[in-house]
Amino acid sequence: MRVRVATQLDEQGVLDVLRGDGEATGRQPAKARLAAVRATLRSPGTLTLVADDEATVVGALVAELATRPAGGGAAEAGVLRLTLLCVAPGARRRGAGRALVRGLLDRFDRVTTSLSDEGVRALLVQEGFVGTGPGGAADADELRHAPG
Repeated sequence: MRVRVATQLDEQGVLDVLRGDGEATGRQPAKARLAAVRATLRSPGTLTLVADDEATVVGALVAELATRPAGGGAAEAGVLRLTLLCVAPGARRRGAGRALVRGLLDRFDRVTTSLSDEGVRALLVQEGFVGTGPGGAADADELRHAPG
C-alpha cells in the first residue's frame, strides 16, 4: 500500500471510494456532496492524498487550508483542516487510513478536524490528535494534532 499526493487522474477513484463507503454504511452521498468533493479536489488550497494498491485507489484524505477556527476568529497560518478520510470497504482494517493520516502528518503537523465518525476519531487520537476543549478530551467537537 502506498500513499501519494493525488493527481487529476485520481478524481474518479476518490469518488468511487466515497460511494463505496456510502453503500457500506447506508449513508450514500448525495449528488451535491459528490459535486462539492469534486470541486474541493480541484481547489488549489487543498491537499488530497490517496492510498492505492498499485492499481486502484483504496482510500482518500482531503485537507484544506483552514480559513478560520471552528469557534470563529482569525485563521491560523499554516493550519490544514482535515475534511475527508475515507477507505473503501474491501480495504479496511489493512492500514490504509492510518497510512493516509501519517502521510498528512509527514507533510504538516498543524492539522485540525471536526470529522464525527467514531472510527476516524479513534484513529486520529491514536495518531496524536487531542480535543481542543478543556483537558484535551477526545470527545470535543474539534480535534487538533498535537505534535511531539
